[in-house]
Amino acid sequence: MTFRSSILALALALLSPIAALGAGGEDIRITETFYPAMSNHAKICKHYFGQFAVPLDFETDLHGMAANAVAAWAAEHGIPATRHAEHYFVTNNGAQMYPGTNQHAYFFEYHAGPPPAFFDAIEKHGGLSLGATSKYGKVVCKVPNNPERKLRQVKEEEDVVDEEPVEEVKEEEEAPRKLGWGWF
Repeated sequence: MTFRSSILALALALLSPIAALGAGGEDIRITETFYPAMSNHAKICKHYFGQFAVPLDFETDLHGMAANAVAAWAAEHGIPATRHAEHYFVTNNGAQMYPGTNQHAYFFEYHAGPPPAFFDAIEKHGGLSLGATSKYGKVVCKVPNNPERKLRQVKEEEDVVDEEPVEEVKEEEEAPRKLGWGWF
C-alpha cells in the first residue's frame, strides 16, 4: 500500500458516516416495533439495547453529521426515503416532547431532499427533517461501545476457554481411578 493510498483510506474512514456519527464509539440501533409518541423512549432504548442505551438526539448526533454523509448513513441503517410515511423517534437537545405539548414527540423522516410542502419541518439537515407527531414510530437509540464492557466480555470468554481444558483433563484423570474402583 502506497503512502498516497494510505492517506486516501484514512480520509475516507474519517469522512464516513460512521466516523461522523459514532466517533464517540456508539452503535445506532432502531427498534423493530412501533411505539406511541407518548411512550418513554429512553426506557424503550434501555429495555431493548441495554442500560447505557439512550435515544439518538437530532441536534447533537445527527445535525453534527456532514450533510453529504446523511444518505449513506440512512441506507446503512435501513432508513428509506419516504414522504410522511416513516416516523423515527429521537430527542432534540435532550427533549423527547415538543415544547408546549405532552402528546407530540420529536421524530425525523428521511426525504432524500427537501420535505414535501405539507410537512411542517422544525429543522432540516441533509435530507433529514425533524418534526413532531402524536402517531406511532420506531425509536432510534445509540448504544455506547463501552471499552470496559468489551474487556469484561473478553475476560469472561477467556475464563470459559481456560476452564474447559481443565475440566477435560480432570475427566481423563478420574476415568482410570473410577474404573479401578469399579464405578463403571
